[in-house]
Amino acid sequence: MLKPEVIIEFWGWFDENRDVLETMLSSGEASKIAELLPGKIKSLHPNLGWEMGPGKNKPFMLTLMCYGFRETANSIISFAPKYPEWEFYSARQPKDPPPKIRFPDDDLEITTLNWKFTPNTNRAGNKFDITIIDPDLARLNENRGMEAIFILLDALIGEDAVSNLIGIIEISPTEKGFHPIYPILALPRYLEENIPPQD
Repeated sequence: MLKPEVIIEFWGWFDENRDVLETMLSSGEASKIAELLPGKIKSLHPNLGWEMGPGKNKPFMLTLMCYGFRETANSIISFAPKYPEWEFYSARQPKDPPPKIRFPDDDLEITTLNWKFTPNTNRAGNKFDITIIDPDLARLNENRGMEAIFILLDALIGEDAVSNLIGIIEISPTEKGFHPIYPILALPRYLEENIPPQD
């Protein structure tokens, strides 16, 4: 459990550097943000990830994701100051899906526009098992492939919906043997139309 004073110190640092961060975001200097922010965020928790960019209803947004420690992210965000220009979240929010996903450390880029999915009609419970179909995705190592999938799914429906609605995810290089098949961008509508009514 993070001590409140550690969280307060982080938000104090954020307040002192807010103008700088806003200038970097407004001028498209994401690489400079990547130099300034990660060390401070990792000092809160080693599993803490982050995203910064335009908000849904405000100019700027900061999302903190603590993989496997959601309560930690919730706790940090609960201390966030109120700014008229900022939104803060403890899970990725739906946004325009990226047509390409880049992994700079591996000098790797993968296009998502041609991805397709097929739902598992034998699903159990309230979650949907899906297979993502794309030959380039299937050539990635498993960790990179799943990381790319979650980046796209989080953008399409939001991290909370992914956690609540998506079950087992598999990857196939070919459509052979699968039916029905949908474009990956149709996933939000598919889920909306097939979520069973709540009692």
